[in-house]
Amino acid sequence: ATYSGSSNVEKIGTFTSFCNPQNFESIFLAAEKANSFVLNSQYPINRKILSDLPQTITYLKRNGLEKRILDNFDAPVELTKFEDWLDVFFDSLNWEKAEE
Repeated sequence: ATYSGSSNVEKIGTFTSFCNPQNFESIFLAAEKANSFVLNSQYPINRKILSDLPQTITYLKRNGLEKRILDNFDAPVELTKFEDWLDVFFDSLNWEKAEE
C-alpha cells in the first residue's frame, strides 16, 4: 500500500506498507457492506462543494470493478462509517517513509 500526505495530516510525504490478501478481502467486504459500489460518486449530490470543509476521496478497484467517491459533506451514514473504518484499518498498518 502507498500513502501520500501533503497537508493537514499527521504523516507528510510518501509512505509504504504491506497488505496481505486477507487485508484486501477485509477492505472489499467492508466496502460491499457500505454499498460503496452503488453509492453516488460525489457528495453532496448537487456538487456544491464547501471549500472550507475537508474532502475524502475513496477509490476502490478490483477485478474490473472500479469506484471513486468524493465526500465533502452530506454523505450517507454507511459511507462515513466505511471511511472511519478505513482510517482505523490503515492507521494499524506499519508505515515506512519512502525514500525521496
